[in-house]
Amino acid sequence: MVLEMVLESLFAVVDVFWVGRLGADAVATVGLTESLLSLCLRWDWGLSLRRRRWWRDGSEKKIRRARRVPGGAGDFLGFGVSAIVGIPSFLYASDLLRLMGASPAIVATGSGYARIALGGSGVVLLLF
Repeated sequence: MVLEMVLESLFAVVDVFWVGRLGADAVATVGLTESLLSLCLRWDWGLSLRRRRWWRDGSEKKIRRARRVPGGAGDFLGFGVSAIVGIPSFLYASDLLRLMGASPAIVATGSGYARIALGGSGVVLLLF
C-alpha cells in the first residue's frame, strides 16, 4: 500500500512535468484533480483494508456465512462502488473543481481533464 501511494505521487509529479508546458492553469488543474483522485483512492484503500481485516479476524461462524455468498457478490459490490464514485465524478467534475477553489479560467481549461481522470477513477477502484 505504501509503494502504491509513492507511485501515485510519482504519477502526479510526472503529470505536472508534462502539463507544465501548457501553462499555470493546466498545472493547477492537474494539482486539484490529483488531490480529488487521491482522496477517492485513499477511501477505497481503507475499504479494502477493512474487508481484509474482517476476513482475517473472522470466526468460524463468519467464514461459514461468507461461503454461502455467491462468488460474484464481491464483483457486484466493486462495480457498485465504482459506479457510485465514477459517475458523479464524471458528471460533476467542473463543480468539484469549483468547490476546490479553482478560478473560472481553470474550470474552463481543465474540466475535460478532470472529467476523464475523476470519471476513470471508478475503473481504478475495481483494482481493490
